[in-house]
Amino acid sequence: MNLSIIGATAVDFTSDDGVSYDYIKIIALVDNKRGVGSICQAFKYDKPSQHLKDEFAFIKANQVYQTQCQGVFESNGKTANFVIKQVQLLDKDKDDK
Repeated sequence: MNLSIIGATAVDFTSDDGVSYDYIKIIALVDNKRGVGSICQAFKYDKPSQHLKDEFAFIKANQVYQTQCQGVFESNGKTANFVIKQVQLLDKDKDDK
């Protein structure tokens, strides 16, 4: 899946019922098929949150980074989500500007 990444954030907490969450959330622009303008969607990147700076320190505000993402669909029986397993930056020169 090709994604236009605009940001990433760490998710690291334990819920009230004791479930631990530790991953990176990737924010990407997506097609707005039923509306107008740009919208974004957050995807789970299946890497521990402490890898955020190692993986995405190059991201700057107001920039869009083209990537190729590999992942899987995970379902809980009611909903399904795309979980990213690998991210490859397509425009490697952009982070040097």
